[in-house]
Amino acid sequence: MVINLMNLGISKLKRYNNGVILASLALVFVLVSRSNITSRRIKIQFPWRQWKNQDGVKYCNYGVGKWVPENMTRPIYSGSNCRRWVSSSMNCNLMPRRKDFSYESFRWQPDNCDVPDFDHQVMKNKTIAFVGDSLGRQQFQSLMCMATAGGRLDGEVEDVGIEYNFVKPINGFVKGSSAYRFRITNTTILFHWAVTLCQLIKSSSSDHIALHIDRIDPFIAQSLNKIHVLVLNTKHHWTGEIMKKEKWVVHLNGSPVKDKNLNVPSNARNFAVSNVVHWLDSRLSRYPELKVFFRTFSPNQFVNGNWNTGGTCDNLTPLVHGDRIPVGNGSYDTPAVNAIIQASGVKLLDVTGLSILRDEAHVSKFGIHRYDCIHWCLPGIPDEWNNILNAQI
Repeated sequence: MVINLMNLGISKLKRYNNGVILASLALVFVLVSRSNITSRRIKIQFPWRQWKNQDGVKYCNYGVGKWVPENMTRPIYSGSNCRRWVSSSMNCNLMPRRKDFSYESFRWQPDNCDVPDFDHQVMKNKTIAFVGDSLGRQQFQSLMCMATAGGRLDGEVEDVGIEYNFVKPINGFVKGSSAYRFRITNTTILFHWAVTLCQLIKSSSSDHIALHIDRIDPFIAQSLNKIHVLVLNTKHHWTGEIMKKEKWVVHLNGSPVKDKNLNVPSNARNFAVSNVVHWLDSRLSRYPELKVFFRTFSPNQFVNGNWNTGGTCDNLTPLVHGDRIPVGNGSYDTPAVNAIIQASGVKLLDVTGLSILRDEAHVSKFGIHRYDCIHWCLPGIPDEWNNILNAQI
């Protein structure tokens, strides 16, 4: 597959006025064409996954390591006591049919470094923003439980969603956005629902919705000056089935995309993520206290089908696939996304590999409806994501 950059309209992104952007996008789509990317998972090696950077200075690669048993400090909180923040569909402690909670008793141990115990003080006077889909919302819910010490500090939390023009979702957990502030530490933790990280505009002449892959979600642009730590994620909605269901039409430069290659969902995602990363990278110098993380995707672990075609995930035994992600293994996101982030000041929050090893920790068949092999039980795997995030704040 060869993608013509001129046909994709990349040359028309004149508002950036930056040749580096075009060169990076060229690299992205060369990688895409060489890899023949669809929706499959791809491994690739990159230098940043080694223990030393190009200057020979040691740093911690949190994505390479192993799961180790931990009964003293895990789980970090009780789902029963943190029901204010964890949606009932993810709170496995409250699911009568689930009897085995052994998945809670492990922690992630990187090679050659340690993940420190969670310390809410590192978030003092900071705003932590999660922007993405329902997996981003799970990470937000997890952090709220961790920051409130499993609900014990709920009395110190106030709803400040009005400051961000958030509309309160009907039951607090469906599509919507939320923001809460801890009075003692002046820490704000928020979640904004933006499953593509792009601007979506309802058509005035049809029931279609324009998905502008060259425009970032307006919330990011409008609120960036208020944010200290921004965590982005987008993946599971970039499928032909979901895009058709949502009636999304891919747009570039204000018009529907006619190029078949860019209408492929995985290619559209690569372009969208590249655009968001470049936009944020160009603004990091204006906000020296801002740290931006792109979280790699959380795995879909259905077998013998998908969520709507009879797929299941019945394993309840921890670590049947092994306990280790070895040094030198590549990242599990697409080569295009990896390349564009490597060339920017945005950090990669690499959680895919360590999460793949923990398929027993999904909600599975114990939820209210059908199997859920995408979302995680809380407490659970997203707590380890947040420990890794907390270590880098």
